[in-house]
Amino acid sequence: MRGRWAVMLVASLLASSCSGDGEGEAGRKPTTEATTSTTHPDGYAVGRRFMEFVDPSRPTAGVPEQDRPAEPDRTIPVMLLYPASGEADDAIEVQDDTPPAEGEFPLVVWVHGLNSTGPDPQEGVKDWAAEGYIVALPTFPLTSAPAGVLTDYVNQPADVSFLIDQLLGLPEDDALAEHVDAESIAVTGHSLGGMTAIGLGFNSCCADDRLDAVIEMSGVRAPFPEGEYGDLGRVPLLAVHGALDDTIPVSGSDTLFADAPGPAAYLRFPESGHADYLLAEQELMDAVVLAFLDLYLRGDGEAFAAVPELVDAHDSATLEVKPAP
Repeated sequence: MRGRWAVMLVASLLASSCSGDGEGEAGRKPTTEATTSTTHPDGYAVGRRFMEFVDPSRPTAGVPEQDRPAEPDRTIPVMLLYPASGEADDAIEVQDDTPPAEGEFPLVVWVHGLNSTGPDPQEGVKDWAAEGYIVALPTFPLTSAPAGVLTDYVNQPADVSFLIDQLLGLPEDDALAEHVDAESIAVTGHSLGGMTAIGLGFNSCCADDRLDAVIEMSGVRAPFPEGEYGDLGRVPLLAVHGALDDTIPVSGSDTLFADAPGPAAYLRFPESGHADYLLAEQELMDAVVLAFLDLYLRGDGEAFAAVPELVDAHDSATLEVKPAP
């Protein structure tokens, strides 16, 4: 999906308002060498913290029709879910401001879609924290609910990079300092969040060299000012899309995966639309996403080796991998 078609797609999304994205749910690492990140055989308890970061170097545009004035900075609230000390709970009850578990943990930034907010996917991604990942769920200044401004997505890759800066630079007296693994970072997102993740991974405008994996869900290569899509093999890619998507056509992920030289994987749901697979297929989604993260953020390929057989057992999905296992 390139050039003129990408611009037309964004225009059509504006016309339809893309009211919500259905989110009520969900360098490279060697595959044979363990990283400093830790896992826990029984899973972790999950802690939660709410923070706010302000980037004074970039402004936020005003929205006159909503009586929203321009701001001299960009304010980004974020909810963090993280592996916590204490006994793991099968129900994964989230505990506010509880001490983190010992060790360093990979960082995964979730980018929400239009008219959503960072905390919306908490129920769908708290399992990721229980499996040993720190999950950052930011709320972006203009694309968030209740009246998101779609065109501000062009500023979100820089928002994510700024957020990563802040989380890697927490002061020494912060309880989470030294627990974020600076060498194991991924970005993921759905819909407009998927567009942001793709831009952050592969567009020359804003590619972040610290990324070790990109997971885009129902996304497309949208245009970014003064940037172009170049090396689609620079970061391992997992694409996810429903073939019946009438918001962002499945061709967005079809062509992205086709053009990516690999490492790349494509989880496709032939009978799903824009967002329904996030809930209806959450168990399969979690298994594939976590296996992909384990492979490229932890250097542990055991779970991903079993993914093709797992997907084959589900009539609801297909999987392509390149290079083929």
